[in-house]
Amino acid sequence: MDVQLEFNEQELLCKVTLYSMSRSDEGHDSHGDDGGHGSDSTNSNSNTTNSNSNTTNGNSQHSQHPLDTFKLNLIHYNKLRLLYKKCNEERDPEMKEFKYRLYTLIRRYQTFFGDSSSEEGANFHAALPEKGFDFLYREFQVCHECFASPINCYFNSFCSAFPDTDVYFGSRGSFFEFRPTRGFFECGPPYTLEVMNKTARYCLELLKASNEPLAFAVFVPEWTDTEYGNILHPDHTPFCTGHLLAEQGKHEYVIGMQHFKENDQRYWTLPFPTHVYFLQNEEGKKKWPITPQLIERYKKVMEMDHNGAGSSTGGDSSISSKK
Repeated sequence: MDVQLEFNEQELLCKVTLYSMSRSDEGHDSHGDDGGHGSDSTNSNSNTTNSNSNTTNGNSQHSQHPLDTFKLNLIHYNKLRLLYKKCNEERDPEMKEFKYRLYTLIRRYQTFFGDSSSEEGANFHAALPEKGFDFLYREFQVCHECFASPINCYFNSFCSAFPDTDVYFGSRGSFFEFRPTRGFFECGPPYTLEVMNKTARYCLELLKASNEPLAFAVFVPEWTDTEYGNILHPDHTPFCTGHLLAEQGKHEYVIGMQHFKENDQRYWTLPFPTHVYFLQNEEGKKKWPITPQLIERYKKVMEMDHNGAGSSTGGDSSISSKK
């Protein structure tokens, strides 16, 4: 097997392709001298082998056949390359394994989303827009996401669903195995009842266990008669020190398939309200006071579109270097 990267600067795309390798030779090692990894074609001007081309090495002839392919936008390719480089300076300083880790990462998430043209499964991968993260960073020094992926993360510190593929791009593992004792964290679980209920219970468990400043901003949909809604409601827990409701049709998220889409397809307007619960222990309350004025300011940020107005679609992507 081999992975090759092809770049189209005009369309701002990187094509990631998995090839099978077949050969006919006279006793030569099918992997060559580099253990089967080939050359790293991550140069933006690189040209890669066409699907039916043959390459000759001495008496050995290799045929490549494409098995799987993705078209990744260059913004996300560059983001993932940067994350990989930062996390593997000692393990893979020459980036020889990058293209294989990249393919495995994308294939894992695409399998999770499902290959349906409806892209419904990718809704689990939608993310808070940049303006929402920026406010949390400026006001509370938030710099870690409890639920993210290397693809949709805003900060370079995050927990994710698939540590085996994601660790090479900075994942800290599952949120439910992450035990912070201090800090302020953004927490946007995927919209499944089981995960949201477990998240609500786990956040309160962590807050009860810590004597240091600890807080979470939890983003969940307004669904009726839910365990998480009951657990997190200000009337039901002293740990909820602030709450807002972003109205349906007035706020937007970054789409789950952001890494495949053009920039003008990056955002979508939510058809249901979103609750934001601010959860803090006693030391957290002292360090990060949640006032009615702050809540109102964040509600305005949430209900502002990416262009600074109403609510719509468009924009650009970046990874924050805040850490």
